[in-house]
Amino acid sequence: MPSNFRHGWTFTAQIGVLVAGVLVVTGLINWAAAGRAMSDFARAEVARSTQGLARGTADRIAQIVRMGEIELVTHVSAHSGLSGADPARARAAFAPILRFHLQTLFVSLLTLALAVLVSLALSRRLTRPLEVLVSALRDVSRGRTEVRLPERSAAEWGELARAFNRMVTELDEYQRRLNERASRDPLTGVLNRGSLDEELDRSLAVARRTGAPLAVLMLDLDDFKAYNDAFGHPAGDEVLRALAEVAASNVREGDRVARYGGEEFTVVLPDSDCATAAAVAERIRAAMAERTFLRPVTVSIGVACHPDHGDTPAALIAQADAALYAAKQAGKNRVAVRGDACKETAQKVCDNRTAPG
Repeated sequence: MPSNFRHGWTFTAQIGVLVAGVLVVTGLINWAAAGRAMSDFARAEVARSTQGLARGTADRIAQIVRMGEIELVTHVSAHSGLSGADPARARAAFAPILRFHLQTLFVSLLTLALAVLVSLALSRRLTRPLEVLVSALRDVSRGRTEVRLPERSAAEWGELARAFNRMVTELDEYQRRLNERASRDPLTGVLNRGSLDEELDRSLAVARRTGAPLAVLMLDLDDFKAYNDAFGHPAGDEVLRALAEVAASNVREGDRVARYGGEEFTVVLPDSDCATAAAVAERIRAAMAERTFLRPVTVSIGVACHPDHGDTPAALIAQADAALYAAKQAGKNRVAVRGDACKETAQKVCDNRTAPG
């Protein structure tokens, strides 16, 4: 049995024991009063009937009277030769006492039944909010931070519900910030490598299911080690943050920018073919070239597309990285599309600054 139900039944049992004790004491008092009345009546009969008899017979009658039973009066009359103890008169005398005993018993049982019902109702009223609270806490412990308690009452339970709801809201916000921090690169604020893998898996699964295109860009800063060696890591960090900002500002809301590692970044472009992806890559390359640093900084970009260049995350990353290598070999500060994919809207980009993959 759950602990909250045990507490409710313990409370009920305590009330029941208290009421039963009161009823037992009341019954004892009533029976004592009845016994006294019975003895008084019997003694009066004995005193009237034993006048003039021998002392031994009177002692015998008194001994029987002390037994306190109505039928004993008849016994006295039949065995001692006394004619004054009339059984009819005895029954008539004890009738009110018997009725009183029956009435007391009925009232006692009724009171006990009412006490049990009231205690059950009170215990249910007390334990029900606790059951709701325990259930809500169990949900929160399982990660369901959207659960809330009703704040209908202004009493202690309402205050408890409001405090619980505030706690869960703060916990939800803390959890959201924690998840956000765990999924982001601390330096640049874009997605980290682990989140990139999850996003690429999810986007590729959608592309397979719907038949939509998907493109991946691999970005790498040109001669970044030399820049770091010349101006130090803080200056290099500024360049990394700038590239992350430029990439994020030149993609759509549903696209994902991530730091792949070191000075390399990856961009996932759902619903984008190679021509569209090449155009996005060119915008990023041009915007980065226009930025002012301690000396000019450029970026090379490789492009690979699903399903033309791969059907798994690893294959797409490898193909985009191969295209990036081709852009580096072609002179850097370029966009390279893997294979012969420069078509339509990307043709101008391919003619001007795109190296073949």
